[in-house]
Amino acid sequence: MNRLRIGDILVQQGLLNQVQLHGVLDHQRRWGTALGRAAVMRGLCTEGDVLQALSHQLGLPSMDLDREEPTPEVGGLLPQKIAEQRRAVLVRFSGLGQRTLVVAMAAPAALDAQDAIRAVTQKSRLEVYLAGDEAIERAIGRVYRGERGVWSGSNRGRAGEKVVASPASEATVVELSGLGLSEATVERIRRASSSYGVTPMELVKRVLETWASKRPDGPEKPPVPPTGRDRS
Repeated sequence: MNRLRIGDILVQQGLLNQVQLHGVLDHQRRWGTALGRAAVMRGLCTEGDVLQALSHQLGLPSMDLDREEPTPEVGGLLPQKIAEQRRAVLVRFSGLGQRTLVVAMAAPAALDAQDAIRAVTQKSRLEVYLAGDEAIERAIGRVYRGERGVWSGSNRGRAGEKVVASPASEATVVELSGLGLSEATVERIRRASSSYGVTPMELVKRVLETWASKRPDGPEKPPVPPTGRDRS
């Protein structure tokens, strides 16, 4: 049985019309982003809307990972490298005898990714939920990289102070600042990358590649100063 495409589901749910869908598909082809992410970045729907559509497509329940702070019991079971590769975050134990491991995964939550998590954690029973790509990234940043953020269920940061999650990590800011860019330029790049649905560094890379491709003979030579006879 053929699975409905995510774009068709968004149209069926009344979140996109056909004209908007074509625009999102153009964005996806141009920037290489997932269709759902492209729709969110164009302001046509929310991350939650896309998550519900993916849940419908894949037949898996969804989870608002920003409201599900992982419990200490699952800490250390999944190495950071595996979490980043498999786009997954362990949340808690559940079920009889607390033997089932609840895990939030980005779509498509492939079976080989689930098997890898079973092998690393040595837990055969998984209860898999879908979470949005951005929510997964935020959770990985908080759990493994110590990034400041907020679990909206508790609405508190690690020091007990209310904080606001940042759309880009501090590491990204450091990378951009390392290019010798001003704070204002860094902020403009961050905003532009969010609009196009790519990371700030990826946007910088693509802009430079485009500029280089249009200048096959190297940088433009400076103009030759006029001679005495050319002066007016």
